[in-house]
Amino acid sequence: MKEIKKTACQYVSGGIYPSESGWRHLPFDGWKSQMLEGLTPDIIEILEGYGVEIESIDWEENYKLYLNMVPA
Repeated sequence: MKEIKKTACQYVSGGIYPSESGWRHLPFDGWKSQMLEGLTPDIIEILEGYGVEIESIDWEENYKLYLNMVPA
């Protein structure tokens, strides 16, 4: 469980920030695409606890993970 939380925190510290409007679409590409390989339901649950809503995962186009984040 500790490793799962660490991985989830890497997503959060990787640049998921709320915008002034409260929502931000953030493409995860480049090195961050490697983190998608470890994306599990447990990690998704923790991310949602941080206020992250996973909108879609585009596996075809550079492994982009589009997220929304609501400020806590």
